[in-house]
Amino acid sequence: MRESLDDLREQLEEAGIPLDELHGEVGERLADYAKEYNVSKLYYHDLEGTEERKIEQDIQNRLSGVEIESFIGDHLIHPEDLPFPFTL
Repeated sequence: MRESLDDLREQLEEAGIPLDELHGEVGERLADYAKEYNVSKLYYHDLEGTEERKIEQDIQNRLSGVEIESFIGDHLIHPEDLPFPFTL
């Protein structure tokens, strides 16, 4: 993972784009970052699992005033395209 992040950082730096890493409690760190950089919208990969849902809720509670949008990115077929009901 570390090598992948370092490689991504190098590629982004070549394009003039910084990569920030946040360490610590997710909701708290994202809230601090959003405030520091006046973030108006947050996009993230949809999380699955009980603990992940708790983290999502914490982030949403801490980032009132920030538009938050998740997206599904790890399914071969989008759940809405299935011929039967499916919820994450």
